[in-house]
Amino acid sequence: MTTTPKPASPLFRMALDYGPLVVFFVANLLAGKIGLPDMVDSLAQVIIASTAFMIASVIAIIVSKWKTGHISPMLWLSAGLVVVFGALTLYFRDDTFLKMKPTIVYAMFSAILTRRGAPGSADAVVDFIEELGASRVVYAELGGTMFAVTVSEAMEVEPGSAIGLILPPERLHAFDAETGRRLEMQRERAPQPA
Repeated sequence: MTTTPKPASPLFRMALDYGPLVVFFVANLLAGKIGLPDMVDSLAQVIIASTAFMIASVIAIIVSKWKTGHISPMLWLSAGLVVVFGALTLYFRDDTFLKMKPTIVYAMFSAILTRRGAPGSADAVVDFIEELGASRVVYAELGGTMFAVTVSEAMEVEPGSAIGLILPPERLHAFDAETGRRLEMQRERAPQPA
């Protein structure tokens, strides 16, 4: 028997996605205010915040399944990486592992979204690249329209090369060329089952 996902409000989805991160920052802030004599304070902060992050991520998965009937792939991926790298951080008492999580997530998404020949992708020609440290913004032309795409520094791309772009409408942002202001786009909603 297949269950259809219950519609969730955008605020609820945002709470599921960002809630564990907020818990991490709050736990890190509060952990800095208590003193634990048998550990280095910064390490104690990371251990407390990592534990809170892992617990909050698992709770987000449970609440998502309970309230909506499904768990989004992004939530699975994010929570899985938080638990794995959080556990490594706790086991080795080294915060490097937890710091690797965002880089891995961004590298995976940039590889998926910019793979040439991927189903649903369109080839765009790279015009120029703006380096931002751990990531970069690739400006590419597709059908006479310039797109700016954030990718990880691990993705090898150079001006003149072709990259595959997948353009999900819910992730696109349009800007007025003259004023630079963001344009509101009308999005069609899929019909809801009765």
